[in-house]
Amino acid sequence: MDMKLSEFVEVYFEDKQNELKDRTMKNKRYMMEQHIIPYFGEQMLSEITASQIIQWQNEMQTKGFSESYLRMIQNQLTCIFTHASRIYNLHTNPCKKVKRMGNSDSRSLDFWTTEEYQRFIQTIEPGTRYYLIFEILFWTGCRIGDDHVIIRLKLDKPSKYAGLS
Repeated sequence: MDMKLSEFVEVYFEDKQNELKDRTMKNKRYMMEQHIIPYFGEQMLSEITASQIIQWQNEMQTKGFSESYLRMIQNQLTCIFTHASRIYNLHTNPCKKVKRMGNSDSRSLDFWTTEEYQRFIQTIEPGTRYYLIFEILFWTGCRIGDDHVIIRLKLDKPSKYAGLS
């Protein structure tokens, strides 16, 4: 395949534009532009070797990224080569020859029991903003990252339901 990796990335996005959501496309493009194109962009796709990918992995692993982020970056490079192999008949996929860096986010979620929560909430002064936030988060099952939307909490008083917008 006589195309630079940076050129093929554009072909990849054209092919995927109706298949992937906008946010997914933006995330993929960002990771490719930040971590893949600077390293492989000027190389011909068909000339990138497994040993070069290992060197790239070694460099990426020195940058302090989490294991799950490293896996996400690796997945983008793998997507490029898989697409080139399946659709455009790239003869060898060097990603198949190397171990993937990072690991998928396999952290288990740790939930409080009602008793654990009761012990915690007793340390917060009732009636304060934090007390209310923790009450809503725990009893609704919202994640800690959802606390910023509590500002836009909509209460439907007749039905006694709350919704996040």
